[in-house]
Amino acid sequence: MTQNRKDGPIAKLREHALTAEVWENRHESGASHNVTFSRAYRDSEGKWQSTSSFGERDLLPLQHLAGRAHDSIRERKNELRQGERPKENRTRSRSREHER
Repeated sequence: MTQNRKDGPIAKLREHALTAEVWENRHESGASHNVTFSRAYRDSEGKWQSTSSFGERDLLPLQHLAGRAHDSIRERKNELRQGERPKENRTRSRSREHER
């Protein structure tokens, strides 16, 4: 029998306007993980919107964000192997200022 987490992503990672959400699905044989990516933008009325379409200049930051999501999943799998309780919804942001 499959048991899905309904309480949101286990991690939410940001890279400028890009977001990755890491989701965990628990089932009898363990857990599987999926990642959703989105990009925030302001529409013509100035309201914040979200899309899963990415432009050319988003690709390198998206690649970096995918690597961070992978690291987050690997860390979570290690926690599961060690029998630890999940750390609640992790949110991590990074901007160019943090890289300097």
